[in-house]
Amino acid sequence: MRPVDFLAIKQLVSVEKVLELIRWRPRWIEGKERRGPCPVHRSTNPDSRSFAASVEGWYCHTCKRGGDQVSLYAAVYELQPLAAAVEMCQRLGLDVPYLPRPPRKPRKPRTREEEW
Repeated sequence: MRPVDFLAIKQLVSVEKVLELIRWRPRWIEGKERRGPCPVHRSTNPDSRSFAASVEGWYCHTCKRGGDQVSLYAAVYELQPLAAAVEMCQRLGLDVPYLPRPPRKPRKPRTREEEW
């Protein structure tokens, strides 16, 4: 799989958009911070506020995990970051921002001695 530009994904996809994708609903909102049950460890307590999400990222005070948009999507769906980034973009109808392939090194021509 080709490498993905994770910085471009962070600029294209907000934490809020990922929360919508995973169908998470906050129980408490204050400014730009949302709190509620953790979608990562699948908290079932409706009054839980252990999971906090904001513009900068997310963190669960119970399972002690946190990160950015891609890490949230990856944690919820148990995917590797690269697969999570690609799937997330596809679900949102976005072109996946792949990094350009590095140029190939020219092959050194073989000599007759190397063939034997």
